[in-house]
Amino acid sequence: MLELLDLQQVELPQLKAQVEELCEKALLSREEKALVELRQLERFLHSPVGQRLCASKRVQRETAFTMLMEEQGVEVLVQGMLDAAFEEEDGWVLLDYKTGGRSRSDAELQQLYGQQLRCYRQAIERLWRVPVKEAYLCMLDSGRVVAV
Repeated sequence: MLELLDLQQVELPQLKAQVEELCEKALLSREEKALVELRQLERFLHSPVGQRLCASKRVQRETAFTMLMEEQGVEVLVQGMLDAAFEEEDGWVLLDYKTGGRSRSDAELQQLYGQQLRCYRQAIERLWRVPVKEAYLCMLDSGRVVAV
């Protein structure tokens, strides 16, 4: 849903209409529609980071990448999918959407997903040749946004 969402229409009735339209266009199945939590989506889009995402003129969503990384002296081929990144005047902001983790502290989430976001940050900086100034875990079901 976050991949296809019109970021200029983020009020609850507009989100509901977008879901219906995506179903009509067969871009979202009825099963997927049943899983969309509109209030969680609205809460995220109205958060400070969500508002920055919506205000950005340049947003990348669901972007695949492949790159070689060195880990402990060995080159490793890494493939991944960036959930979202958006550009601001002084650099890019990386977002990784997650659910779950309600019982985990911010520090535990940073520990659990930090390496993944560091890899994504490195991919953006290396492949797009732009600085990433911030990275966040967006815990959609709890409404938390955790800096990494």
